Amino acid sequence: MSAASRPWYVYLLLCQDGSYYAGISTDVQARFAAHLAGKGARYTRSHRPLQVLAQRQVQGRAAALRAEHALKQLPKARKLAWFDAPLPGLAGAADAHARLPDTSSEPLPEPAVMDARDQQFLREGAGQAAALLRSVGNENRLLVLCLLIEHGELAVGQLLEHVALTPPALSQHLSRMRSDGLIDYRRQAQTLYYRITNPAVAELVATLKRIYCP
Repeated sequence: MSAASRPWYVYLLLCQDGSYYAGISTDVQARFAAHLAGKGARYTRSHRPLQVLAQRQVQGRAAALRAEHALKQLPKARKLAWFDAPLPGLAGAADAHARLPDTSSEPLPEPAVMDARDQQFLREGAGQAAALLRSVGNENRLLVLCLLIEHGELAVGQLLEHVALTPPALSQHLSRMRSDGLIDYRRQAQTLYYRITNPAVAELVATLKRIYCP
C-alpha cells in the first residue's frame, strides 16, 4: 500500500493521572509503544499513558490532522463520544471507525519504571509548580492577578478600588509578586502600571478564573 493511500487513525490515550492524550498515526499500536518508551510526545513523557481508549480511521494525513484538531477542542467529557459521532466537514474521512472494547474491569498494567532523566524532569517541574503555587496562594494576590488578567494592566489606585486592602498592604503584595517574577510594572510620570509577565501565571490564573469566576 502506498503512503498516499495508507489509512490514518486518530487515537485517544488514557494517562496515569486520568488525563487524555489525542494523536494521529498510521499504526496506533506502534505509536502507543513509542509513547510508553518515552519517544512518542512531550506530553506523554510527563503523563505516562496506560491504554488506548479509542481509535478512528480517516483517509489521509490531512483529514487526520483536521479530525485531531476537532477532537482536541472538545471538553474531556465529550472526547470519547466523538469516536462514535459523524465527522461533518472533514473531507476524505472514512466511515470506518473503531471503539475499543471496554477494559475498565481489567486490572491496569504496571506503570513503566521511570529512568533517572524522567525522575529529574518531574522533580524540577514539581519544584517550579510548588514555588508558583506558594506565590499565588493568597486570596488577595489571586484577586489582584484576576484583575490583571481581566484588564491587562492597572495602576495601584485602580487596584485599590477593587481590593479590601490598605495602600501599604497592597504594596507589600505587589512587591512579593514582583520579586517572585509573577508581575512587573511600567512607570508613567508618577504612576506605576502593573501587568502579569509570567506566561505560566497567566495560564494558571486564567484557568482558575474560568472555573471559579465564569
